Amino acid sequence: QLEWDPMGEQKGEPVFTDEAGSFTIKNLQPVSYRVRVRDSDGLSSAVKDNVRPDANVTLRLAARVALVGHVRSDNRPVTDYVVCTDLIVSQGTPGATRSIRFARPDGSYQVKVLEPGSYRVAISAEPGFAARKVEIANGTVTADFDLEPWVSASGRLVTPEGLPVVGAELSLGVEWFNFFWTARTDSQGTFHFPQIASGKAKVMMLVADDGGYLEAPSSFDIGPGHTELGDIEVAPSKP
Repeated sequence: QLEWDPMGEQKGEPVFTDEAGSFTIKNLQPVSYRVRVRDSDGLSSAVKDNVRPDANVTLRLAARVALVGHVRSDNRPVTDYVVCTDLIVSQGTPGATRSIRFARPDGSYQVKVLEPGSYRVAISAEPGFAARKVEIANGTVTADFDLEPWVSASGRLVTPEGLPVVGAELSLGVEWFNFFWTARTDSQGTFHFPQIASGKAKVMMLVADDGGYLEAPSSFDIGPGHTELGDIEVAPSKP
């Protein structure tokens, strides 16, 4: 299916390609157009700008690839879980995260992705969490996951003078993945994460009760069971 619009104005009626992939758009004004094409299920698309009415253009859809696998905990299928795929766009930087919930008795999943590349994949479920990097070149790639049990962590935010930071929102995330958990400090500056993933974690954001931002050490090692982080000194709020 193709759509077009004169570089930002109202788009025209869509047309469809034939069995050879060819298309013709008729009755166009003598201006430049933006042409979009997408496949039948909307999972792959392409765009070309500055197309003139007399042009003969070729638009190439991204390769169709899929990620499939099974999710287990204690050697048993997990029947309700969320699969997050995070495309690494450049130099390890995560792109937009796509999350899909599955409820299957055999613990299986299938995620169709828009383009080949390096993905960070995370599984979140009641029994635990798992995440790793997966290379998806073409076709169908299989990645099975065994969940690690959830762990917990606690600590206290304090000012350089040792006073508690009250009502601050703390976001702690997996250091290499766009996935995080949030908590808020109480009247003593104490925070508690009852259910997070073990391993290397980092502070994603600290927001004070007045809406300003706080600065804190960024990396923490979260071990099995419960990790006590102790007093964490934060810098004054920024506007």
